[in-house]
Amino acid sequence: MKQIYKSAFLLFLTMAATFTHLNTLSQPQPLFVRLKGVGTGSAVTGMGTGIQLAGNIAYVFHAGGLEIYSVTNPVAPVRIGGRATELPANAGALAGRLAFLALGAKQTLTNDSGAFEIVDVGDPFNPVRVGYANTLARANDIRIAGNYAYVAECTRWTGSNLIGALEIFDISTHTNPFRVACFDTSGCATSTDVSDHHAYLADGVTDLQVLDVADPGNPRRVGLYQPDLSRCAFEALGRATYVHVVGNLAYSGGGDGLRVLDVTDPSLPVFISDNGCVTIYSLHVAGQYAYSTIWNSSFNTFQLVIADSTHLVNVAYKVHWPTAPMQVVKNLIYVAGNPLLVYEITDQPAIRSISHSEGYLTLTWDSAPGFVLQRTSSLADPLWSEVPDSSDRGSIELPMTQGNEFFRLARP
Repeated sequence: MKQIYKSAFLLFLTMAATFTHLNTLSQPQPLFVRLKGVGTGSAVTGMGTGIQLAGNIAYVFHAGGLEIYSVTNPVAPVRIGGRATELPANAGALAGRLAFLALGAKQTLTNDSGAFEIVDVGDPFNPVRVGYANTLARANDIRIAGNYAYVAECTRWTGSNLIGALEIFDISTHTNPFRVACFDTSGCATSTDVSDHHAYLADGVTDLQVLDVADPGNPRRVGLYQPDLSRCAFEALGRATYVHVVGNLAYSGGGDGLRVLDVTDPSLPVFISDNGCVTIYSLHVAGQYAYSTIWNSSFNTFQLVIADSTHLVNVAYKVHWPTAPMQVVKNLIYVAGNPLLVYEITDQPAIRSISHSEGYLTLTWDSAPGFVLQRTSSLADPLWSEVPDSSDRGSIELPMTQGNEFFRLARP
């Protein structure tokens, strides 16, 4: 009887010789993303709003508060603890054994209520709140730098208009955080990052504001980036709502796409590249790649795009992708889905299925430029031969032959 072997075994044989660690790739090349694990034990009914990894622990923030997973085995993450909050947790940050939760609820025609909690997660099975502070409006994002917490927030009524802000809190005494400064923004501050005594802010009106926070009690704006949106015409849905800083590069993403800016001189952000007129729904940058979620109208679904982090040259796509925040550690993507999802990144395409009917085999695989389908009749001393007309395809139908057949995808 003919034996059909699935691709997982064959790919295992070839990956050891050809897999290259992602952080050593010198040139962009095609990557592939596949689901690796789904968390268990979650009681969350909606997508998460933030995620932070620390060692083998994943902290997922969501409307109900905080969930903590063990990811020692990424194939089967297990919820081990959590904490409910009075207000939805919109984001979070970790510093040592402490988790900082940005809290707040959106209201109508009034100030949005907000706060942030400081939670001791030294024992992840039993997180305990140790500090709390009210914010002037809904806390959307939070970053920790030294003894200070930087909170992006909106919206607050001033008596004449609604504004956002970056609030700065002294957290040197975790049980008693207190406000030291508030920098008002014209729009809703949704995201912030802090690097080298500068705070970077997305407020939905300007694509990027840069504040000097060397003196946290006296933040002052020193830089601004505001691109011309005329190139996008009606396709632009708004200014940046995400900001991520890595070294001397700032990533600004939102309704007018994703931009890479050189902030070697924070007072003068310089445009490097962008990914066109798309809307960014989530953003993370790690190593040499930028990971973003966009809407793909061709497939009528959201899609993950992995791009070279400097020039935004796309190297991978994954359709039917959740819009939840993500974090990348080594070759794994952790997504704050419902529940926690773990995806694997590899430079090896996978054979998805092998079936047979009426004397023919049908094989499907990840379409991968530069790869061809190969076959052999034995793994003891394999003689791999290329399947004709299999280059740059994602499926093929072949006449069945007698005996065993083994297939793999390889570079010729």
